[in-house]
Amino acid sequence: MVLDEHKHNFDIHINHIEHEDVCGDSLRIQQVFVNLMSNAIKYTPDGGNIIFSIEEKPNGFSELGCYEFTIEDNGIGMSPEFQKIMFDPFSRADDHRTTRVQGTGLGMAISRNIVNLMNGNIKVDSTLHKGTRITVTIYLELQEKEKEQDENLMNLPVLVVDDDKTCCESTIATLKEIGITGEWVLSGREAVERCYARHELKNDYFAVILDWKMPEIDGIETARQIRKRIGKEITSIVLTSYEFSEIEEEAKAAGVDALLQNRCSVPG
Repeated sequence: MVLDEHKHNFDIHINHIEHEDVCGDSLRIQQVFVNLMSNAIKYTPDGGNIIFSIEEKPNGFSELGCYEFTIEDNGIGMSPEFQKIMFDPFSRADDHRTTRVQGTGLGMAISRNIVNLMNGNIKVDSTLHKGTRITVTIYLELQEKEKEQDENLMNLPVLVVDDDKTCCESTIATLKEIGITGEWVLSGREAVERCYARHELKNDYFAVILDWKMPEIDGIETARQIRKRIGKEITSIVLTSYEFSEIEEEAKAAGVDALLQNRCSVPG
């Protein structure tokens, strides 16, 4: 996603989330990430990169899930001296680059207090002039409801197509959790060739999941080419973070079977 005001490139990565149904104080959790994201936006120069990642970590508690949230940017970074006091109330770096940035300096102190109340922690890795990586770990109560594997989906072959390797691996992991056998490629052109090769062996993919925004040929054009070479045997699904209305007609004309909201990356 390109954030319009400052032209930041913003990506979301979701990795290995085994339990999605959890209990927690959503308002307080949102407050933490609003504070952290606000800082990343404020202190990352125009055109910079911001990545928000979520990963579930293994832990020894059957009733609790351990979730690690990471916000990483290539902004102005922080000095080692400031990192020692950054969680103190009203702390602001004494830096000419921040003099025009408004704020009370309370955001990090509030965020740490909230996370500590949830028996979590905040870790900061930052290098001056290079950027900052903030990792928040919290524990949330798991719900009894678990994902159930649909026997009709077991071992179905699916191809995931995205130029972001991390997003491909995340999607494959999600599919595996419900019993689907997934493969991935990093370009639309490779996807067309892979689909055609399996078609020649009379072993078609059940479905192809395509990111809309890709270099060279996008997801809709890839679906069009697959449909042209193979026919209607393969279900094509395009992931988009835009409003569906922007691409709905084009997708329909290309033979796309479904449009879905992209959870992993937010292009813009």
